[in-house]
Amino acid sequence: MNLEASVMRFHGKLHKPASPDDFMSYDYDDRSRSPSNRHRGAFKSGWRAAQEVREHKRKSYRPATLRRLAWCNLGYRFVRWRDPEEQERCDQAEAYELFKRLMGPPPPPRGREKELDGARRLKYRVMTEQGAWLATKREAKLVHDYQSQLQGKHRELKSRWWGNFNCDAYEKARNNLIEAKASCKREDIRMAVGELFDYEFLLGKEFKNKKPNKAILLPHEPDPESVKWLGPLKIALVWKEKGVFLDNAKGQFS
Repeated sequence: MNLEASVMRFHGKLHKPASPDDFMSYDYDDRSRSPSNRHRGAFKSGWRAAQEVREHKRKSYRPATLRRLAWCNLGYRFVRWRDPEEQERCDQAEAYELFKRLMGPPPPPRGREKELDGARRLKYRVMTEQGAWLATKREAKLVHDYQSQLQGKHRELKSRWWGNFNCDAYEKARNNLIEAKASCKREDIRMAVGELFDYEFLLGKEFKNKKPNKAILLPHEPDPESVKWLGPLKIALVWKEKGVFLDNAKGQFS
């Protein structure tokens, strides 16, 4: 079987609701629709990990890791699924290009209405004290690094407080209101959006007719497709890249 046919066959089995192989199952597709060199590297990493599993040099990916379909574990799944003899003749780079071309993630599902089920358990997330502390520490480091860059441009950044609430950073001269997050996960970005609008409301009480410029400070550039919804909300992004901070607001925040 040639590689393209193998990829297509794998695609069909991967998306079946019930697969006999644990490594083929996932809860949601989290692949970027515009894969970059970073995703190519992730695919290669997963590919190599699966080969090491076959050679008994490492343990299989944990079920929690495989709950989401990402470019890294896509490479992992394909190698685990493919026949070992065929795998010897399989080129990883060629396979990645085929996956890019033939296996783009499906479009986001359309919203649908559904009757409320009072007996159904609602989805929630538990944050341990240690997890919260680690996230806070990473955010503080991110803000500190960002502040250092602005100080080099003779700009001042301060934390902004309203009673017991505080926004991570406020630049009065430019009226920039910034909330930092330790990751680019959608749930963290959604949380930052809510916080920014709350701080904007609090700031509006003190500075009338002076809406702040809002932005989310992130450790790296997120997938553009996953943050398109921030544009209409007039919320910009600031991220760290190669030691410097960039933004998507024509330099308003960088």
